[in-house]
Amino acid sequence: TEPYYKLIAMSADSRVKDAIIYRKGKDPTIYFALFGNNDPLP
Repeated sequence: TEPYYKLIAMSADSRVKDAIIYRKGKDPTIYFALFGNNDPLP
């Protein structure tokens, strides 16, 4: 599951440089932490 959602997150925008996918406890909600740069779009 995690590689699938990471692929989606990384493909969302060229400024996304890394993504962490995680859950809190047994809750089925999936959380995303996205990391990138703040360079303006070309």
